Amino acid sequence: MLAQIILTHWQGPIKVKAGRKFTIKIPFEANPGASIRWIRDDGANGARTIPSEFKIYSSSDSTSLYVSSPELDDSGSYSIQLLDGNYRDFVKLHLLVVNVPGPPLEPTILQVVSNTVELQWKPPRSDSNSAITGYLVEKRDERSDDWFVVYDRVRQSCCSICSLVVGNNYFFRIKAINDVGVGVPVEVGPVCIPKPAPVDLSLYAPQLSNWAEMIPPQERPQKPEFTTPLNTRTLVVGYSGTLTCAIRGFPRPTIRWFKNSIEVTTHPRFRASWGQGIIQLEILRSSLSDAGTYTCFAQNAFGEAAVTADVFVRQPTIMNCSKI
Repeated sequence: MLAQIILTHWQGPIKVKAGRKFTIKIPFEANPGASIRWIRDDGANGARTIPSEFKIYSSSDSTSLYVSSPELDDSGSYSIQLLDGNYRDFVKLHLLVVNVPGPPLEPTILQVVSNTVELQWKPPRSDSNSAITGYLVEKRDERSDDWFVVYDRVRQSCCSICSLVVGNNYFFRIKAINDVGVGVPVEVGPVCIPKPAPVDLSLYAPQLSNWAEMIPPQERPQKPEFTTPLNTRTLVVGYSGTLTCAIRGFPRPTIRWFKNSIEVTTHPRFRASWGQGIIQLEILRSSLSDAGTYTCFAQNAFGEAAVTADVFVRQPTIMNCSKI
């Protein structure tokens, strides 16, 4: 019988997760007494024996390699050599041990502008043999132990984190992602979101009799004033709803939302937005616990204002249709 190794289902690299046991079984055909050997090929460094942690089991028609806890360094090219008298056969396999990536490097706060933080970092020192596909970015208020996802996958190694609460301190952490999963985090902080500096009224001192006309209306000092109030809303369990109001004021007021006197501006169950003077709070997939009194609070250097409305939540109506 001509000695030969039968390799039918191992095509391309054999990919395994670090720390997870695996077995590679290679069938072969040979006469009784044939010998088989596993060798690790290190390229320019030549061949070397299989580590003692690797267990090899061979029978008359197959050979198996068992590894209980593979490591990243076990990745490489392996040869199986079959010797049957004067006949020889061999096959090469490439083992790729992968894992979640290491922590990103050098997280840096580039700048803090108003209630927005510019964050930057460098890729991990090791991607654990699996290419980085993105980054998970989270934030945490210094007064809480709970982390909230800001971005579940950022492609580049920088991002802007908006709508932070003025006067609060925040921590941020970044985790690299590859095909294996989410990696080890790196943390930066605390970062203080500063309160706006008081406006120097002398900047607006009249130099001419018509000085007010020299300043555009939208840039004249003005305390916050709600031009459209909040309206009472009734939501249905499982459906999202939005509270809306309108405001004016200069400098641009800081907006905070409260439910029953507890701030929810950055809570993941709510989505706050503001543009063109329109302020909105979206209640995501409402539940009965979302019912309560909601307050929109606005503040700038010239004063503050607030509007309040009640939100009710009811169960969906179930209609029973009888056959006629």
